[in-house]
Amino acid sequence: MEEYRGKTSQWVGSNYLSCFGDDIILRNNPFEIKHDEEQYITNPHAKILLDYNATENEPNPRKFVVATYELQYEKGKVIILGLYTDDLKGNQRFWRFFDSLIFQYVLGEKLHR
Repeated sequence: MEEYRGKTSQWVGSNYLSCFGDDIILRNNPFEIKHDEEQYITNPHAKILLDYNATENEPNPRKFVVATYELQYEKGKVIILGLYTDDLKGNQRFWRFFDSLIFQYVLGEKLHR
């Protein structure tokens, strides 16, 4: 059980997908990683930037969305990758994606002010 589930959903926009031992498949997997500790979107105002199209390999899979997304919160913006894994450390595709997020959503906004 997540102690701060409601508050986390408000300002972060997602919660930990407790899935150790579950057979989670990332159908859109541009970084070719194995599932580990993903975040699933819980705030309907989250703007999805990259949906990993995650599903359980089960007869009755749970409904959840694992994605990189942005969420406006008060006077700021939260950008969540949705993934947490050691597989991303040396993954050049991921780092190019990360750099593009930084340029577009951090540096790009400063240039437009």
